[in-house]
Amino acid sequence: MSPGTFLVAFRALSGLSEEQLIDNAFRRLEKAGADLIAVNDTERPGAGFEGETNELYLIDAARNVEHIPLMKKTEAGALLIDRVAHSIASNNGGNR
Repeated sequence: MSPGTFLVAFRALSGLSEEQLIDNAFRRLEKAGADLIAVNDTERPGAGFEGETNELYLIDAARNVEHIPLMKKTEAGALLIDRVAHSIASNNGGNR
């Protein structure tokens, strides 16, 4: 992978506490060598695959956690893109 690549991982889990969800996602981020991971619990009301809304947690390599509360998937996606763009601009690229 190119040194300037900013890698975003995604993880869908179910039935975990918020702490477990974040811990699991952070371990996956480290394993993947990603800069950011977006994770959601598909069993939470309104956050599954088939609905129009979602709730996400964004975790970066420093284990900073940002909660995106339940909202339309298009809005959550726009926030994720904004977060990635801000991270790239701030870091001049990814960790690699």
